[in-house]
Amino acid sequence: VIVRRKDVDKYEMNLKFEQIKAFARTGDYESAAQIADEFDWSKIKQSKLLNLAASVYGANKEYDKEKEVLLVAYERAPMGRQLAYRLSIACLRLNEIEEAEEFYEDFVDMAPMDTARFILQYKIEKAKGADIRRQIEILEELFEEDMEEKWAYQLAALYAKDGQKDKCVAICDEIILWFQKGEYVKRAKELRRMFVPEEQEKKEAAATLEPHQEEAGSEEAESE
Repeated sequence: VIVRRKDVDKYEMNLKFEQIKAFARTGDYESAAQIADEFDWSKIKQSKLLNLAASVYGANKEYDKEKEVLLVAYERAPMGRQLAYRLSIACLRLNEIEEAEEFYEDFVDMAPMDTARFILQYKIEKAKGADIRRQIEILEELFEEDMEEKWAYQLAALYAKDGQKDKCVAICDEIILWFQKGEYVKRAKELRRMFVPEEQEKKEAAATLEPHQEEAGSEEAESE
């Protein structure tokens, strides 16, 4: 239960909000949450402050408090699709799947073309223990509309888990080609090596370089 202080004056309130922001910026979410506990968030009207408090509680893994603050914000702005999204995620963290589905439906009603709907749908189906093929089906739809590296990698990992070697390697190749570097490129390379030995990788890389070398040689001959 959030501890409340009703006698905080406006000056002190603003000062404490700044402290919450400062702690959040440095990643000290525990200290930020302790200050946030001093407020009755049901009486706060500013959406930015409510969002900040919810983010702090979420980062501090106090998901019940995160949900409580998000609900206050949602009551203030019932057409806020991002709030519906965040509430669905918060409910999943609390294993409240039915509520998560309700906020997912709110989100889809407000943003039927937003590709984030697939992410929510995937998370909900996974929480419900859906078959791996169902999870793959959802991420395939997301991949067709938006090739976000995190979820492309998750799709590749599901293909690997389901024994679909060729599809796994193909997705890994696309991640490596399009994004070139970063955490998920590194992970895609490691996942790819489960099915493609390192020696074969070297041969493929050499085969890719050969046409470029031939082109360079022909250009040099022409210049002579």
